[in-house]
Amino acid sequence: MPRPRFEKLPKEKQERMLETAASEFSAHGYHGASLNHILEAAGISKGAAYYYFDSKADLFATVLNGYFSHILDESGFNIDAMTHENFWEMTGQLWAQNMSHSSEMPYLPGLFKAAQDLSKEDIEEKPLKEVYDISMRTLSAFISKGREVNSIRNDLPHDLLAAMVLGLDRAGDRWLLDNWDTLSKDEIAMFSKLQLDALKRVLEP
Repeated sequence: MPRPRFEKLPKEKQERMLETAASEFSAHGYHGASLNHILEAAGISKGAAYYYFDSKADLFATVLNGYFSHILDESGFNIDAMTHENFWEMTGQLWAQNMSHSSEMPYLPGLFKAAQDLSKEDIEEKPLKEVYDISMRTLSAFISKGREVNSIRNDLPHDLLAAMVLGLDRAGDRWLLDNWDTLSKDEIAMFSKLQLDALKRVLEP
């Protein structure tokens, strides 16, 4: 996570640095991204960068964590508030929020793909492991809550259901990224609904 000096930067400078980094990671992946390009585009010297982040992994983890948190906050997603009656409606709101951000920020699908392409060795780096562990805990809590309120099936192992969710999400993100330039906003919205419908069909009792 960023050093305290980063938090003391003006909000505009923080956002410019993170958005520049997001675009670079989206275009080139985690390993292909150039820290020098990010710093140059953000108007920060390489020496100064280490006042704010310990490493490229630290910067990437901060970017991912920031966007995940932003999407969750804007959607009002709250696992504790989910019931059988609102479970899939709340899930759909989160799904739609994610797609809305992807339309407004075209680099997001590529950023999430870069995260999906991380190797096991990459994820063992502390900053990335923290983000990965948070995302896995959130997914696990989502499945547990769905089972508790009888909105997710109980006849398959918990870890298999998690793997199925990740697999469907990964396949959808890759297809969307490959076809992004040929799709209209309406087509992206329709794809989002169909992908959620597919997830629901897989997970429902």
